[in-house]
Amino acid sequence: MKFTFTIPNLLSIIRVCFIPFVIYFIVQNSLINISIALILFAISSITDAFDGMLARKLNQVSEFGAFLDPLADKFLIWSVFTAFSFQNDLFIPLWLIVFIYLRDLFITLLRAYSRKKKKNFKTSFAAKAKTTFQMSAAAFILIYMFVTNLIGNISHIKSVSYSDIWKTVAPERFFWIIYLPLVLTIVTVVFTIYTAFEYYFNFKKKEINNG
Repeated sequence: MKFTFTIPNLLSIIRVCFIPFVIYFIVQNSLINISIALILFAISSITDAFDGMLARKLNQVSEFGAFLDPLADKFLIWSVFTAFSFQNDLFIPLWLIVFIYLRDLFITLLRAYSRKKKKNFKTSFAAKAKTTFQMSAAAFILIYMFVTNLIGNISHIKSVSYSDIWKTVAPERFFWIIYLPLVLTIVTVVFTIYTAFEYYFNFKKKEINNG
């Protein structure tokens, strides 16, 4: 696979290079660190939206870019949600994130098998929507972390616990807000798994029709 220096490929590489910095600032979990993580993640999401479009518009579509672009997305999502799982205040268990890993591994193997059998394996609309949903969910959780830290700072709450912050500033009937990151992650995982089943059943349907 030959690397071609193009703007779309450069954007994909930048997205990969940003990943360790995003993770570092999430783990540090303070107002300034989450702010930086949110900015870097936003830039990464923007590059994801533009690299493919630029590649087609500038006629710079390459095999390397087609390989790196979706891989960069996967690495970014895996890393960010894994970092979330290590923040106890978000209540997101690591075993839940494992389903995202397994889905991507399954689709990668299915894609490789299709290539071996010389079958067409197109990215479905649901799969494209899945990536957008995952990015949006991760951004929302980062915004939640930013807002919570901001409220804690403004209210001069000494505790760094999200639960303590919301318990102090929000009425008891709104205390459920601390579970928003978990609920959003569950919805994201369910949608992610759904796309795996969609891929598989479409693949089997084509296999039967060609058989």
